[in-house]
Amino acid sequence: MPTPGPFRLALAVRLREVETRLGSQARVCEVAGVGRSTWARWVAGESDPGFEALSRLAVAAKVSLDWLATGSDQQGGGGSCPKNGTDPSPSPPTLDEAFLAHVADGIASVYAEEAARLSPRDLGRLSGRLVNDLVGTYSDPVEREVGLRVLLTRLRQDLRAAPDSPEARKHSA
Repeated sequence: MPTPGPFRLALAVRLREVETRLGSQARVCEVAGVGRSTWARWVAGESDPGFEALSRLAVAAKVSLDWLATGSDQQGGGGSCPKNGTDPSPSPPTLDEAFLAHVADGIASVYAEEAARLSPRDLGRLSGRLVNDLVGTYSDPVEREVGLRVLLTRLRQDLRAAPDSPEARKHSA
């Protein structure tokens, strides 16, 4: 089975946050209308939930559907698990520049070790997405670090599983 890409991994992190909010795997399965094995594939990044399941989960967990599906929220500033019905103009989140640099260094190291190319723009975008997902999911810095290690390991696996053509490796971010 192919290793899940960064989008699926980020979605899996948000789905785990929903499970935490709802209290149990049994509850999320009930709300989503799926069995435990389907839920396990979603949180492992092996498959994607459909629109109806995402919608049900967002309502039950009181998060925006946009955040759950994509990790961003036009009203919530992106990546921070905004609740439905929140003030449309919240204060912008504080950027942890040291953590962002740490994430960017980790991504750059993985790409260098795998001899894969990554443009500075793509490095910035990928770093930003991962920081948003990690900060939005974990309040504890130690948990963020563990989450980052997992995501970097998965990124390395994705790069190793990518076809060996230079063009495919260039765009695997």
